[in-house]
Amino acid sequence: MELLVCMSIAGSIPVVICLLLYIIQRGNYNYILGRRLLLTGVFFYLVPVQLVKYLLPKDALPETMLIGRKADSYMSGSLAFWSEKQGEYIWIPQWFNLFARIWLTGIIIFAIYEIVKYWRGAHSIRNYIFEKIENPEDNLTYYLIPDEICGPCTIGFFRQKIVFPESFPLHPDFIMVYKHEHTHLKNHDNLVKLLCLFVLCLHWMNPVAYLLLFLYIDTAE
Repeated sequence: MELLVCMSIAGSIPVVICLLLYIIQRGNYNYILGRRLLLTGVFFYLVPVQLVKYLLPKDALPETMLIGRKADSYMSGSLAFWSEKQGEYIWIPQWFNLFARIWLTGIIIFAIYEIVKYWRGAHSIRNYIFEKIENPEDNLTYYLIPDEICGPCTIGFFRQKIVFPESFPLHPDFIMVYKHEHTHLKNHDNLVKLLCLFVLCLHWMNPVAYLLLFLYIDTAE
């Protein structure tokens, strides 16, 4: 539990910094820097970097490092976020325990629903693909589907594809839209959004985790 709290705090710091930039800069918001901060947050939310010190040789860190000594005390249980006495328990109302379980269940169901919904939508679009277009001269590669299915989009997490309605290449803004979709593909935005859903499932009690998904969707667009 303590490790999960440390991961949650570490992941929240870059997300909060990104939020401050988003509010302060407004129209001049640096989307590249914002995305890097959010990716850093995803990394610290999901990867327990706090355990790296235990992979180092025993005497690698100087004993005089205050932070190292505090971390040892914390991980050993002698230093905690709140004081405890042996034989005593922290009382938690029954309604809070029930509310926490319902909330966690809701987040897991939401994440599963979104993943299944995306997978079904992408699978359905993939079934309608009838032609692959490659234009080496302009460095364009995309797939065509009937006009009534959907608009321009990217599908897939690893084998990504850019999909256009069959008449859209005649649109005057086609190249600009293609570059927009290709940026999504290059940044693996579909995969990162999936990781954001995993963050929600793991850190469901941290409100900043919900902010992460909102900021990333806005920054990616």
